[in-house]
Amino acid sequence: MKKRILRILITIAIISIFAFGIRIDRDIYIGNSSFVCKGGGVDFQMKINDRLVFDDTIHYNPFDYIKIKEKLRLGRHKITITSKKAEINQSTSIFLFVNQYIVVEFIPADSLHFLPDDTVVMPDGSILSYPDTIYSRRDSFKLPDGTLVSSNSSYCANSVFKVRSSFKPFYYE
Repeated sequence: MKKRILRILITIAIISIFAFGIRIDRDIYIGNSSFVCKGGGVDFQMKINDRLVFDDTIHYNPFDYIKIKEKLRLGRHKITITSKKAEINQSTSIFLFVNQYIVVEFIPADSLHFLPDDTVVMPDGSILSYPDTIYSRRDSFKLPDGTLVSSNSSYCANSVFKVRSSFKPFYYE
């Protein structure tokens, strides 16, 4: 009985070391599909687990995102995004499984004016919305920290980066 329990514990330990110790190539898509910020794009710096992954300017392109590959392990990762022009310094945490990719999308403050009234902008930059709502222009809205954003705010101030992970589709032919 004790040998059986010992075997099970050793098997679980080997599987967990294998699953959480192996690094897998992940696709990371970075994009700006909103033509709001003036001046040729938004400076963007992304760190994953305090390691610099991307540091460049992202330009408006609704059809093609920048694609980078990064070796990441399974499990939780801390993503930190900074931008001087957009006055953003946000941090979020995601959990990655096998066969997942990461999307980081710039959402200017002016675009946030078109979100429905019941939309909540979370402190990490994620946006909560409810289906079947009407998207109407609002003159101002409040961020969770109480900051009032008006329609005549400067350039990209009070903008957010939406970070999400999703599963890749399986294609079999």
